[in-house]
Amino acid sequence: MDNELLIKIVENKKEYLKCIDIRKKVFIEEQQIPKLLESDELENTTIHFLVYIGRKAVATGRFRVKDPFLKFERIAVLKEFRKMHLGSKLLKYMQKVGYEKYERYLQIAHVQKSAVDFYKKNDFKLIGESFKEANIDHYLMIHIIEDRKYIKNLICFNDPKCDKNIQGYLSLYLK
Repeated sequence: MDNELLIKIVENKKEYLKCIDIRKKVFIEEQQIPKLLESDELENTTIHFLVYIGRKAVATGRFRVKDPFLKFERIAVLKEFRKMHLGSKLLKYMQKVGYEKYERYLQIAHVQKSAVDFYKKNDFKLIGESFKEANIDHYLMIHIIEDRKYIKNLICFNDPKCDKNIQGYLSLYLK
């Protein structure tokens, strides 16, 4: 099928290079993020995802374990494929994989100011004040399952590396 949607974990270098190409178009060309900041030393330690429509790779994202967190990063959709909810579909798929593989890690993202509403629509919660990354305003956002047992089981719930704002927010669900 020419318009069949497929979301998958990247399995080889050819697919990985498609991720890089999408990120280059979105972050470097559109957003003018310096090439050195867009790519990092973590490329080989993250799990990358691709979205295809038919045979065309149109969106990408990645996540990685960082201390007590599962951090979502580099989510990008090619301009001509936006408004099709592909970002949300990709994010939901990444979350599903994340909860299956890393259920005790709190899912977080450093979100560009322009993407805060997108993450809110996908049930992420805003935590704290803005900060700069790649000279762009970002916000810390978290995704939680509102279940006492799940929250108590999170590594970050009692981890000193966990931001106190996050621990305070999680504590609200235990009252």
